[in-house]
Amino acid sequence: MNDLASLAADVVGAAMAVVIVLEGEEVRVEGQSGLPSELVKPLLALCGESLTPGQWQERRDPPQFTDSGIRWFAALPLDSSVSKTLGALVLLDRSSRRLTTRQRAALQTIAHQVVMLLDLRHHASTVATTEEAHRRVEAALRHSEAFYQALVESLPQNILRKDLNGRFTFVNRRFAATFGRPVEEIIGRTDFDLFPRELAAKYQQDDRNVLEHGGVFETTEAHVTPDGEKHWVHVIKTPVLDATGEPVGLQGIFWDVTAEKRTAEKLAHAEANYRSIVENAVDGIFQTSPEGHYLSANKALAKIYGYNTPEELIESRTDIGRQLYVKPERRQEFIAALQRSDRVDTFESEVYRNDGSVIWISENARAVRDPDGKLLYYEGTVEDVTARKRAEEELSRANLELAAARDAALQSAQAKSQFLANTSHEIRTPMNGVIGMTRALLETPLTPEQREYAETVQHSAEALLTIINDILDFSKIEAGKVSLHVADFALRDTIDDVGELLAERAYSKGLDLAVRIDHRLPAEVSGDSGRFRQVLTNLLGNAIKFTLQGEVVVRVEQVEATPNDIVVRVEIQDTGIGIPSAAHRNIFGAFEQADMSTTRRFGGTGLGLSISRQLVERMGGQIGFSSEEERGSTFWFTVKFGRVTKPTPEESEFAPIAFGEGPPPRWLVVDEHAATREVLVYEGGVFGLRMDQAATAQEAFQRLAEAQEKGDPYFAVLSDYQLPDLDGLSLAHEAHMRPGLEGLRVLLMAPVGQRLDPGLLRTVGVAGALVRPVRQARFREVITRLLRGEDILATLEARTLGVGADGGVMTRPLRLLLAEDNLVNQKVALALLRKLGFTAEVVSNGRAVLDAVRRQPYDAILMDCHMLELDGSETTRGLAADEAAGDYGNVFTHYVIRLPPNAKAGDRERCLAAGMDDVLTTP
Repeated sequence: MNDLASLAADVVGAAMAVVIVLEGEEVRVEGQSGLPSELVKPLLALCGESLTPGQWQERRDPPQFTDSGIRWFAALPLDSSVSKTLGALVLLDRSSRRLTTRQRAALQTIAHQVVMLLDLRHHASTVATTEEAHRRVEAALRHSEAFYQALVESLPQNILRKDLNGRFTFVNRRFAATFGRPVEEIIGRTDFDLFPRELAAKYQQDDRNVLEHGGVFETTEAHVTPDGEKHWVHVIKTPVLDATGEPVGLQGIFWDVTAEKRTAEKLAHAEANYRSIVENAVDGIFQTSPEGHYLSANKALAKIYGYNTPEELIESRTDIGRQLYVKPERRQEFIAALQRSDRVDTFESEVYRNDGSVIWISENARAVRDPDGKLLYYEGTVEDVTARKRAEEELSRANLELAAARDAALQSAQAKSQFLANTSHEIRTPMNGVIGMTRALLETPLTPEQREYAETVQHSAEALLTIINDILDFSKIEAGKVSLHVADFALRDTIDDVGELLAERAYSKGLDLAVRIDHRLPAEVSGDSGRFRQVLTNLLGNAIKFTLQGEVVVRVEQVEATPNDIVVRVEIQDTGIGIPSAAHRNIFGAFEQADMSTTRRFGGTGLGLSISRQLVERMGGQIGFSSEEERGSTFWFTVKFGRVTKPTPEESEFAPIAFGEGPPPRWLVVDEHAATREVLVYEGGVFGLRMDQAATAQEAFQRLAEAQEKGDPYFAVLSDYQLPDLDGLSLAHEAHMRPGLEGLRVLLMAPVGQRLDPGLLRTVGVAGALVRPVRQARFREVITRLLRGEDILATLEARTLGVGADGGVMTRPLRLLLAEDNLVNQKVALALLRKLGFTAEVVSNGRAVLDAVRRQPYDAILMDCHMLELDGSETTRGLAADEAAGDYGNVFTHYVIRLPPNAKAGDRERCLAAGMDDVLTTP
């Protein structure tokens, strides 16, 4: 093609010549002379748009080639009637021109040569395609023959062909194997060469019948193998016809059916045995029509229904539903059950016997259908269960009597439990009086002997109150009177409150108590805060009680979270006496402790863990533990809380603190207890501080010096009040005496209940103080105020002096109103108030409260809830209504504080919902 293109260019003196071919959507260059590569694409586009079969084209200055300098374009069409090819012989030149008649004729000749060459290519391609198709047909034929041969040889049947003389022309290998001869020895032989003469003659007669009459010959017949063994075979023979329909031989297939033959014989034997079993069975056996009459029955069924023979039964009972069943509708229920599932088991009914007596029967039956699903009949068995039903009736009567006795016993037990639960206020009130007055007595001047006696009374009363509380709580659970009171509450504050409540007990035993709270916990959740607090208090109290030395650590983390709920896991780990492995199994049972020596040594009822387990499960959680004797225990529980949808500003209180430019401040935690250091380092890290730790004062001074040398000094030190080698006050004083540490901020951690002198702290250079265990919110507040340069001790001094709500020193005594109907509780409350420097007016019921506040306003009302005439909640609502009506003026609102004895779960939420402002538990 390139040569023909070059010749065309020479004939007309053009710079470029191109052979273009169009096949379907494709346009391609088949040959060319002098065509630059950059002109290929515009040329193909022009040809694809403009070429028309049988038409010359000649253009000057074609716009498609404006930028390439092409001034002349000519195209001679190429049309092939053989290969159906459309194309063009194209000439291009950079000078404008016109073809002469002679040039056109020469180009026509060259175009004819191009078409011939294209046709030759088409012929060559066609021949190659035809040869390939022929090869494919031959390959398919070979594949078909191989497939047929493989199929014949793989079949488990014996396959053969014979000619008209009865000679074998083909057998498969299965046939050869059956007779124990190679295929080559069988081909060309007859039946007389392979079988006994009598069989061979029979087989040839069968062959002649097939050839003479045509059609299919099929039979099952005996066959004797060469070793003389008799088998049964199934034989099929058909004639082989030529193209004219004349027989040229026959073909056959046979296979061994000896196993099937023997199976049939066994089946016949089994049917005989089955018939014998049916006739001699103890249970009745039947077949009935869908219309309700018997098709067959055995002797046992006839006997059950009081007949002498099955035939007598079948003839007598022609309508089973009406004649047999005491309740005819049972027959319809029986049929409906079979229609639902084609099977019914232990269908019990009362039926009539032949003599009119009534018995109970139990039926097992199934529906029998044909292959198309049409119902044929019902069949099944019948058992006389009259004796069992009568025994069940006797048992049922006995059970009813037993249930009545049990219900009476339960009612009695529940009444006792309800009695205990309802007397909780009456039992706790005198105990609160004992504890409250003992505490007041201990704050008076006493001799050592008197103090010892008073402390013994106090400890005994507190232990007795704990036992009473456990028993009352357990009795309420047993009586079913415990319910959950779901409300929004501050989860972290609740955890900190429990830690602070029990901290004094831990510190008095020389134990360290640390509380670590996951910063991911939301500030508020929805749940029963009282029951959560009760479980946490119980488990933490146990850990402190059973730990003689070391530490107790509380870890609270969020383990699951959904858009609506969170799951909180609380873990209390101690270094106490542990629990023997033998006691693990029943540790959460009622009245269970590790052993009796535990009760004698530590006291308690053994109800606490049982109560905790039941409360946790009611809150949708789980509880468990791990323990090793003499190594300590870890108790854990989970609780599901609802998320609070309203925004909570406190959520941001655990976000990192903004420190401005430069690295975050460095803090050093100094405490001998690793657990406390771990918690403070964790919380400081959450706030964005760089936290380090030291176990002793000596280690702390070493770290402070190293930080100074590296040019990265500590911003503050958070130290325990009492370290192993130095107290916190001395550490602060000595630190400020060392060069370079004059500006170091020192914070002290003091156990809850320890009084600190702000003046002494300021003298030795202490910047502030925190109560152990350190509350998260308070820790953040101190950090923030230190960064602002605020005086933290000023707050402590103000609290020591006594400051009013507005920040100034109080100029008048508080007016307090005590509402309490119990004389002992009145005395306890007044004694405590006197110790604090206050007095109070006393009233004994809610009606008197409303009367008193109408005479004069009070700064706070301390109110019992169990009072005559009006209880605490009703009284609070009355106050709120009077305040809303303006009865007390427009500027005064009473601050109401409830005084419940040993506040129970949900008390705080119920009090706040009733309009009270706070709750103080007594004693």
